[in-house]
Amino acid sequence: MTKIFLFDWLQLGLSEEWADTAIGIAITYAVFIMGVPALIFQTFIPEALRNVYNRRLMRGSHRVFTTQILLVMILLWMVNPKVCGLNGCDTPSEISAYWIFLLTLIILTIGHVHLIWKFNSSQYIGRQLSKTIAKSALDHFKKEKEIKKEDLEDLGLLAVELPHGSIKNTFLDTLGQLIEDILDVKDSKTEEINKAIGDIVEKTVDPSVTSSFEKSNAENMKKALEVLSFAFNQGQRRIGNGDDKSYFKTIISNSIKEIGVCAVVRKDLPSVMNAIEKLSQIEGASRDVYTLGDSALQQGYMKASVVASRKLGDRVRKVIAGREPDWVDDKLVCAWLGLVARIYQKEGHAKQYAETQIEVVLEQPHVNKDEIALTLKNAQNYFYRRLADFSTADAIFELQQKRYPGLG
Repeated sequence: MTKIFLFDWLQLGLSEEWADTAIGIAITYAVFIMGVPALIFQTFIPEALRNVYNRRLMRGSHRVFTTQILLVMILLWMVNPKVCGLNGCDTPSEISAYWIFLLTLIILTIGHVHLIWKFNSSQYIGRQLSKTIAKSALDHFKKEKEIKKEDLEDLGLLAVELPHGSIKNTFLDTLGQLIEDILDVKDSKTEEINKAIGDIVEKTVDPSVTSSFEKSNAENMKKALEVLSFAFNQGQRRIGNGDDKSYFKTIISNSIKEIGVCAVVRKDLPSVMNAIEKLSQIEGASRDVYTLGDSALQQGYMKASVVASRKLGDRVRKVIAGREPDWVDDKLVCAWLGLVARIYQKEGHAKQYAETQIEVVLEQPHVNKDEIALTLKNAQNYFYRRLADFSTADAIFELQQKRYPGLG
């Protein structure tokens, strides 16, 4: 059986031809393996992600390259005639034969395994990068109680550049898990979690579906809204309802609104309705609900606008019924009245719906004309002075002139 090999292990010793063949194969394969990542890099890795890939996932390749070069250098040393026993040297060649064969086998095996890993990693680059960066962000937060700027930037790049569909959804799942892990860090302070979650939402979750129509779809919007709703609910449980939660809440509310407006432009009514539902659950998000409802109205999605006005109207009715202090100047009341006034301008059945809303919500038995007049005036000032939304201020004034001609 030993005659099958290029040399007889026990009798013929190591032949010079076999040594040349062994080292030739080893060096050629090592060089080939070094070139494969470059080929994969150019072929499979999107250009925008190459720098991130190189920094995050090429460290293992560098170690493989170093190991390969070291083994080749040892192999070169061993086939030296004065070392391996060729050309009449006295050193026994049988042991050298075993070592050269073993080194060649190791070089080929390492190269083969590395090659397979590279091709597999190129197929799941988004998943691997997102998990690697998320782990780095979590580890840094545990130590420094903040999200490292480099991690945020890289996650933000993935959010924009990853293609739509399951790849983007997997990325959003990773962000959701990162948010959950940060909320579970025991020794972190409220303001630290507040800032970390807000930054993740603003820099990654929101841009993942609003930055490009080509790189997100309806399923991605649905997933993004789920992540935002989860972040708010879990954050509320962990952080509470104090003033130190305002940044966290504002960022999430604004992101849901942006996704909803983006869905309006894309004519994705289910995502618009989903965003309205999620926003209505956030206290203090009345302005964002108004903005989304008005955007839907301008694009002809009356159903979405009506749902938004009802969500606001239900809360306004409770505020007025409870005779809460300064309700006539409440932002919630102003946002509701602004949206109802915009619907009122549409005439026909839309106008009838707006009038019904006003009767049920604003014209409650205990509300007098002076309070109604002050509410209309404050709402106009809110949109005119604070938001510079002149068209809505004009709509409220028009409603007042037609429905309450004797007021003001």
